[in-house]
Amino acid sequence: QLSRELFQYTLQRLANFSHIVFVENMEESFGKFAAAYGWQYNFGKAKRHQRLEATTLSSLLGNVDSDPFMTALDDAIYEFAVRKYQNFPSNELWRMDNFSNQELLDKYFEEGPARECNNECCGVCSRW
Repeated sequence: QLSRELFQYTLQRLANFSHIVFVENMEESFGKFAAAYGWQYNFGKAKRHQRLEATTLSSLLGNVDSDPFMTALDDAIYEFAVRKYQNFPSNELWRMDNFSNQELLDKYFEEGPARECNNECCGVCSRW
């Protein structure tokens, strides 16, 4: 169980990165990174994979029987990284009450400590 303070600390650390490269959008995001440093790059004949439609851990897991708290923070961190990548204004980037999974995130921080977690999965790990 992470505290809201540790979550915010993680976001602050992520905000310090000047560039973020997303695997599911490698060509575009690496291109932006390379251009910032004046690097020449060419993905050339590398096999191109279809861009993943799922962009959050919970959407990648789909209907896997798992505790939704397991992915709540991951999904919010990913969303924050996308905001940073898309150059959201600072006041929107740091809105801590506007994640797409906000209800679950709030529930995680409010109810999480009462769950008395003793491992990473809070005692209810998925099959994975």
